[in-house]
Amino acid sequence: MVSNGEDGGTNNDEEIRRLLKMHLKNVKAALENNKAALEGCNTTMIEAGGGPTATIKTENSGSTDEKVTPAPGKKRKAEVEECMTCKGKSCGMCKSKSHTMEHCLLNGSIAGCVLCDTTSHDIDECTKFTGLSMDEKLNLLINERAGLPPLRTSELWHQMLLAWLHDKESEGKEAPSMYPWTLDHASNVSRGVDGRHNYKLQSRFDRSGRDRSILPKCKWYEDAVAV
Repeated sequence: MVSNGEDGGTNNDEEIRRLLKMHLKNVKAALENNKAALEGCNTTMIEAGGGPTATIKTENSGSTDEKVTPAPGKKRKAEVEECMTCKGKSCGMCKSKSHTMEHCLLNGSIAGCVLCDTTSHDIDECTKFTGLSMDEKLNLLINERAGLPPLRTSELWHQMLLAWLHDKESEGKEAPSMYPWTLDHASNVSRGVDGRHNYKLQSRFDRSGRDRSILPKCKWYEDAVAV
């Protein structure tokens, strides 16, 4: 199975960059507008585990450390606060009741099907997905994943976008202006600097109502569309 990620140095990658520059000259400004909301995200990447005291950096501080000692047996907020819009479903990957699979940040790319909320098959193996038009597939893989971990598919979404941009079906239509994270970025965000699952960011994201502006932005796509 091929995972979504950067395809550095290939001809396809260069072609994607060229097309993105042509279609998306305004994206850099839009990303810059989110800078203030995103500041400080990288300093709150560690959540105390369940036992010994963990050291974390406080938001917007590069020098002050804070000691956090969770009470024995105490559950994280992400595990306690049930999602009000999940219709009783729990996450197919981490089993949390505070979000469904489509909003899980804890495992990098989404290896499973967000349409069925299951890890028993990938999304491009699902009949619900294969029956969609190309526009609908791209909407699901790109627009709905903007600023979130990518969905794992056998054909990279980069390749699908490139084919669409060269196809008559794209004539008169705007290309996506925001994109899923790269695999490397998703993997880094999913783990704190100590290498453990980033429950703190997941809890913050869930409690915000899944506000994507609070998540760390993916630098690669800002560079790809820079003019």
